[in-house]
Amino acid sequence: MGFRQATVNEKGQYVGGYARVWSISEKNGFVTGNLSTSRKLKDSDRYETDFQDGYVSFFGACADKIKSVDIPDRKGVGIQILSCEVRNKYDENAKRTYVNYNIYDFKFTDQKSEAPATKKTPEKKKEEFMNIPDGVDEELPFN
Repeated sequence: MGFRQATVNEKGQYVGGYARVWSISEKNGFVTGNLSTSRKLKDSDRYETDFQDGYVSFFGACADKIKSVDIPDRKGVGIQILSCEVRNKYDENAKRTYVNYNIYDFKFTDQKSEAPATKKTPEKKKEEFMNIPDGVDEELPFN
């Protein structure tokens, strides 16, 4: 099955298009991720990876959404791809075809809420002013 987006069934629900994001990186304003998909083997309860690529690009609000999530090591985070595109570009000099995988919209699938644990940003401490009691001016070293 490989890299694919979800389809909409007759009830208007998204079906399929599941993937797991293992890591993300940001370079020169672009957000890329290591992503894989798998399929269940018919004769067992095991899954087999059918797509894996370390250069899947996230665009727009989708990039901000994936950057805001804490991705656990060795577990990744599950997503359902709602909008994506696959493009091929042939480089005549290198005599090679490059495939670009782009994701424009997704939703998280690992938790009941829309987003799993978000990255915690350190809170800025409020500036604290030292209250100096009256009459101790002579004891201060910078007096």
